[in-house]
Amino acid sequence: MQPPSSVAICQTCHFEQNAHYNYCGHCGLSVWQQCTRCKQSLPPEFKFCGFCGEGLHPHHQPHPLPQTQVKAAAKTAAITPPVDAPQTVVAHSAVARVSERRQVAVLFCDICGFTALSESLDPEEVSNIIQPLFQQCNAIIGKYEGVVEKFIGDAIMALFGVPFAHEDDPERAALAALEMRELIQNFGKELEKEHGRSINMRMGLHLGTVVAGSVEALEGRNYQVMGDVINTAARMEQNAKPGHILVTEEMFRLLQESFELQTDALIQAKGKAKPLQAYELLGVRRLQQARRGLAEQSEVWVGRQEELANLIQLVETRLQVQSGTLIQLRGESGIGKTRLAQELYLRLKESQPDLRRIQACSTSYSTNFPYFMLQGLIRSLLAEEENSSHFELHSHLSDFLESLKLPNAEMVMSLLESLLFPHLEFPQLKLIPPERLQKQIFRAVADVLNRLSRQGPLFIQIDDLQWCDPLSLMWLIEFQENLPHQPFQGVICLTQRAEEPRAGQAAISAHPIQTHCDLDLSPLPISECQALFCKILDLAPNSPLPDELQALGQAILNRAAGKPYYIEEVLKNLLEDQILQKQAGKWNLTCSLRDLPLPNSIQRLIMARFDRLEAHQRQLLQTVSAMGAPVSQNLLEILFNDSSQEADLLSLHQAGLLRHEIGAYGPEYSFFQALTQEVIYNTMVKRRRRVLHKRIGETIERLSSADPYPMLDLLAYHYSRSEETLKAIKYLYLSAARASRLFANTQALEAYSHILEILAPLERNSLIAIDLQSKEWRRPAQLEHEILQKKAEILFRTGAYDRLMDLVEKHLSPELPLLEQARLMYWQGRGLEKRSEFAKARESFDAALKLVENQTDPREQARFWNACGWVNRWLGEYETALQACQTALKLLETQPDMEQIAYAHNVMGVVHYYRHEWEASLEHYRQGLEIQEQIQDLWGHANSLSNMGNVYFMTNRWQEAFGVFRESLKIREQLSDLEGISTSCNNLGHACLELGKLDPAEKYLSRAHALFEQLKQTVGAAVAQCNLGLVAMRRQQWQAALALLEPGILALEKQNMQVLLPELYNYRSEIYLELGDFKAAENLEATQDPVIEQHGDPVQKGRKARLKGLYCLFTGQPEAAQAPFKEALALLQPTGHQGECRALYENLISLHQTLGLSEVSYWQQALKDLLAAEKSLHPHLH
Repeated sequence: MQPPSSVAICQTCHFEQNAHYNYCGHCGLSVWQQCTRCKQSLPPEFKFCGFCGEGLHPHHQPHPLPQTQVKAAAKTAAITPPVDAPQTVVAHSAVARVSERRQVAVLFCDICGFTALSESLDPEEVSNIIQPLFQQCNAIIGKYEGVVEKFIGDAIMALFGVPFAHEDDPERAALAALEMRELIQNFGKELEKEHGRSINMRMGLHLGTVVAGSVEALEGRNYQVMGDVINTAARMEQNAKPGHILVTEEMFRLLQESFELQTDALIQAKGKAKPLQAYELLGVRRLQQARRGLAEQSEVWVGRQEELANLIQLVETRLQVQSGTLIQLRGESGIGKTRLAQELYLRLKESQPDLRRIQACSTSYSTNFPYFMLQGLIRSLLAEEENSSHFELHSHLSDFLESLKLPNAEMVMSLLESLLFPHLEFPQLKLIPPERLQKQIFRAVADVLNRLSRQGPLFIQIDDLQWCDPLSLMWLIEFQENLPHQPFQGVICLTQRAEEPRAGQAAISAHPIQTHCDLDLSPLPISECQALFCKILDLAPNSPLPDELQALGQAILNRAAGKPYYIEEVLKNLLEDQILQKQAGKWNLTCSLRDLPLPNSIQRLIMARFDRLEAHQRQLLQTVSAMGAPVSQNLLEILFNDSSQEADLLSLHQAGLLRHEIGAYGPEYSFFQALTQEVIYNTMVKRRRRVLHKRIGETIERLSSADPYPMLDLLAYHYSRSEETLKAIKYLYLSAARASRLFANTQALEAYSHILEILAPLERNSLIAIDLQSKEWRRPAQLEHEILQKKAEILFRTGAYDRLMDLVEKHLSPELPLLEQARLMYWQGRGLEKRSEFAKARESFDAALKLVENQTDPREQARFWNACGWVNRWLGEYETALQACQTALKLLETQPDMEQIAYAHNVMGVVHYYRHEWEASLEHYRQGLEIQEQIQDLWGHANSLSNMGNVYFMTNRWQEAFGVFRESLKIREQLSDLEGISTSCNNLGHACLELGKLDPAEKYLSRAHALFEQLKQTVGAAVAQCNLGLVAMRRQQWQAALALLEPGILALEKQNMQVLLPELYNYRSEIYLELGDFKAAENLEATQDPVIEQHGDPVQKGRKARLKGLYCLFTGQPEAAQAPFKEALALLQPTGHQGECRALYENLISLHQTLGLSEVSYWQQALKDLLAAEKSLHPHLH
């Protein structure tokens, strides 16, 4: 059996093909449907069986009919004649189209008095009366290029915007309604004269998005749409009085400048949460003559001369002093941001021949692809295609880095390769924690750009910043913050839409990009718009427009609103369609200005061009829009199973819709403008999008079966937008895991959250594979619990403690398995610990341990016990802390976890350190160090050395302390571990400070402070700043010391770092004493003393007592000074702290001299012996 129609549309994927095929050439499924009663095969568009009359889709209705129309249809079905559409409408409707999302204006018209007329006259007579009326209404609708969707009894529903978009569909609908009203009212008067009965009408108009599908014009059917917009238009019609036209708020906003309207009643529509404001359409105010639109990129340059000149001057001035320049261009779509950036580069190139351009951009889909923009930047830097193999890039990158002569080139190369090929493993990077790997990648890219700029200035252009992925954005923010301190020569030019920032832009809000020029592009003035108009049409720029172009020019320029992109595209459309022609040296417009197809918005212009394409070209564009990235022609041909796509692709390129480039694997295509891609993608119904994403995912999966890891993000992107739930979960899981390893925490969290959304409706007994080999499976509940733990870990390591606590509060429930409750309590405790709420943190850990005691893996219990040990250390309950860590070590005897064993020893080392049990502390640090060496943990090795150095320092083993501090710094510098380098520099600076070596101390501490600031580590920066204050204090620069100490102390107080405050409080008090501001020193006691007593060690408590004695001495109370000095002596001498003992001996000498006591000589000899001991212990420092 051959179907009667020549075109068949697959009901699964909506692919259009010749009707003689039985299976879809796009998805492989049958294009026919089967009657459930007689089992005959039928075309997909049949609603009733052609053999037995059985209803095929009783539940498929395009939209519910308003109740009044249902009644009217029942009464008049037999007497309402079919109405033939005008030829123009038939021609439009005959083009078979897949279902699409469209913005349409809907007109509902209901004839009042029709039922009474039908009851009083013969049906044939009624038909003869009404038929001409409906034909004239149809003609009016066709006149304005609308489509009659259907006649239902005495009702008409017409659509404007399908199957082809127009620039002014709302206006066309309004004009048609007004003309139909006049027609029906005149008709009613004539009818009353002849039959004594009259008719009138009421109408409703609404604008909104519908799903519009193809029709069978050869069988007399019209275009069909589905959507709530239909019901809303019907509600307007039902509430209109006879002879009146009501429009919605959406229509009112678009019509108010061209039509007379007045506010009408609020309408409480069924199913609507809020009442609808109605407006009555009264008549025409003035006619809309033009539309707005979006143009493709143009090489024509007009205007913005002042902005360009200022930018050039800024850049050239800064280049002369070898400084980098950061420029940001913002503005609406089509305002000319990218074009200005290109022109800036070309002009600079004239004076800077060695200027090198590097380009990168983001896309709407790339927000969740880690390092997408940064990868593009590096590939542009290397002039590499996106599909370059690792082997090809490795060779090129090696040569490139060799030419730069970078130190640590081998490490930089591994870092850049891991950036470009994150699915590969690099032995040098395997043990680097994710957060440190991220920082080293950031630094590697910055080092390469800085070094390259020495060879010649760079012009780095980054487009569509609003879609930048968070990791690349973090790099950009960090790079610009360090711009004043690094040897970068060149320009960074950013372009960004002025619209509201997208998701991933939170980083910009938290850390705004500081530019040397932040330029918000305003619309071009009318004179420059006219100059552009003239230049495109090759007219004299400063002369008046020819008479034949005056009206056209005015219409276009008024609508352009100063957007050059719009002017270019409108003229391009007119020339392409030969509506504007040049004949015998004179321009000729082939239609009236009223009928001029000038789109009135960028989106409508894109749709107008899109609608003019052939069906297969539209489908091709939609496919490219779903793929997002530059798409190879080979991949498209595989997707379509058709090797003849080249001609269509080239045609779309020539039409200015697609960019054509030659990639590593042949021709590649992408959209010139991201907005074009957005608009075309949004034309597809969601069902079709899901099917398309599934096919793209399957194709990529098949082509990358040998090595799918490079495609994980793409596979996750496409399957998560399809109906392939299980594959979506698998690839999202793998993509999130990789993002987590890259420290791309935002992407990982979004992927994990997406998985949780997908899991919610799944059957609880489903099985889900989470690896490529399908060896690991999870039940939904298991996966939910696992993902919650992963999200908690990410939130903890990124310092998002408030979000961590919210996560725990949301999901912690007695209904969870005990182990899952315990794990969430563990993260709750870690979050409380970071808030310095140590007692509450311990309660959480204790509760977690009670839940899992004897019920879980010993390694899990050990983790909880170690956490208890650490928090008890902060609470000063050192014995409890030691017992907790010892319990953890005992649990790990049977099932070792080397990381937790090392962690336990480190905690115990810290506890013994704060108890001044130096040898015990060193022993635990040594054991941790041995484990770190076994597992080749260089970072842990460096940390343990640093901890050991602190012990050596406190026990006056200066030579050993400086040795391990320097060794730790050396390892950290080799690893480019900025955080570790800053810590080592702070340690060395503090050591030099204690020994009175102020110049080296200042050098180390300044470096530490700069690095901490760069890393945005508030606590580290505050400590380094305070230590610099101590350097000034040792130089007796008291005011400078106070200016450094005060903000550092304030920062630490805000972070609730009370364990660090006792020492700094004492130093601040000492400064006030030296300044003679005894009142300030006295006032501080009330707030400082409790903190020192609770959190200070014996050294700080002894120092507090010493300063109390010094206060008494300075204020003329020497007798009162004896008691606090005695207390200080009892506290300080057992500690062996030489610096404090030296200061105390000096204070005691002053006291006894003041009191005239004989013990002066005793303390003078004690001081002499102490200084001699210091010199013998570390002669190399004296």
